[in-house]
Amino acid sequence: MSSRLKKVSQTIQQHIAQIFQNDVSDPRLSLVSITEVRVTPDLRNAHIYYHVIGLSDAIQIKEVEVAVSKAAGFFRSELAHKVALKFLPALHFHYDDLSLKSQRMDQLIDLAVSKELAVSKESAESKESIVGRETGARSGDQGSSESS
Repeated sequence: MSSRLKKVSQTIQQHIAQIFQNDVSDPRLSLVSITEVRVTPDLRNAHIYYHVIGLSDAIQIKEVEVAVSKAAGFFRSELAHKVALKFLPALHFHYDDLSLKSQRMDQLIDLAVSKELAVSKESAESKESIVGRETGARSGDQGSSESS
């Protein structure tokens, strides 16, 4: 990505985030966080990826998606007041479910680790039990040989 595209993407991301924080009255959009902005090389389209903090319910996420797409014109007009570009890109909002996927992956890893720890603990306890029986059997053998 060229430095110009990076700069435009960063500028759009910063201003869109500020608009979400300061200028939006819809409570469904109050916890939206902009995760990334990708501007096409011709600067005609900006793909804006967002996440909703603390929201994992699919129905609520869908409601936010609808609200964001309905407000796209508002965001573009607000952005036009804040950014000086010859052509203001069309804004395309995309829900970024990467954080949900990573949370799910973290949960699966934690589950696997806890199962592995449980299996390791059982294995260690079994080995201790076997060693204890073998040691006890040896002690018993020694005791019987000493008395003879």
